[in-house]
Amino acid sequence: MAFPRHLTIAPAAILGVRVVLDDVPAIGDPEDPEIGYTPARKEARYRVEVQMDSGEVREVAGDLVPYLTQAQIRGLMDFMADLRNKAEAEIL
Repeated sequence: MAFPRHLTIAPAAILGVRVVLDDVPAIGDPEDPEIGYTPARKEARYRVEVQMDSGEVREVAGDLVPYLTQAQIRGLMDFMADLRNKAEAEIL
């Protein structure tokens, strides 16, 4: 009698794809320990929903930057700078 085989589950379709871009300015004063300081940060993250051939949906997520070209990074940084300028002009 043979042992039962473990079924192989393979990716079958890409469902949702999400990208989150963060552009957060520095807060506080690095010279003042009482106020504290949080450095500026710019991040790009992704989430991809992968439907497996079993019907299960799994999520793959991570840092998007290693998958971008320098031109794409520049374009996204320009886009975020324009969006920040627009927000400051229209909201403040």
